[in-house]
Amino acid sequence: MNVPRHSSRIFVLDAEDRIYRLAGARFSAMLKRPDAVPLRRFAGQRIRCAEAIVEMKQRGPVAIARLVFFTLGFDEQGVLDGATHRAQMRALAERALALPSPARPGPVIVDATDRFVAAGAKWRPVHKLERLICDAALGKAACPRL
Repeated sequence: MNVPRHSSRIFVLDAEDRIYRLAGARFSAMLKRPDAVPLRRFAGQRIRCAEAIVEMKQRGPVAIARLVFFTLGFDEQGVLDGATHRAQMRALAERALALPSPARPGPVIVDATDRFVAAGAKWRPVHKLERLICDAALGKAACPRL
């Protein structure tokens, strides 16, 4: 049986919509020890990112299986704000796993904290920019690596 293989590709975008590929190992290192792997180019900024899950055949990308868009914040030295990123990812996961609560008598009170935290992590590109990200993920367009 031919099981599809997948690869994850991380891209970051600067304020002028230039796309950079961030190595998965570097991104993982940033999440584990943000101060050890600064991105000085993005010091003091909140940047947009995309993760593309790419279907692979014969070691080449053939299709986008999934795109996820998120943001990352950096301090004045270019160090990832890991605490905010973890809080946002936790809130997104809790929203995805949330089960409806049983109906209770009385007024409905909704704790929307997670919704606001999760919303701070998301963004959505215009179609043209999404196409450029897909082209970069599929190797149809070159982009510099960080």
